[in-house]
Amino acid sequence: MNENTVATPTRRVRRTRDQWQQIIGEYENAKLTQKEFCAKNNLGSVSFSKWYHRLRQNQDTGFVALVAPDALPSKQAPIAMKTSGFEVRLELGDGLVLHLSRA
Repeated sequence: MNENTVATPTRRVRRTRDQWQQIIGEYENAKLTQKEFCAKNNLGSVSFSKWYHRLRQNQDTGFVALVAPDALPSKQAPIAMKTSGFEVRLELGDGLVLHLSRA
């Protein structure tokens, strides 16, 4: 800075939780890095990151509780079964598959 340039202080903007949720939604659709999105939208990167993680932590994770068939109540008499093996296949998206099995 030369002596003729005057620095103007940046004014902090307080945003509500709903405003941050809208901003985070826009970020997720923007196809930009956090740094690029913050620069483009005049957002503090630390505040953005804090709110991003805070809001994502409270979201539904999408996990579904699975109950093994043996744990389900049955109206009929138990059937003697020998089950030593299992097979689990999880499709995680983007072509990624987790496959677990035991013979």
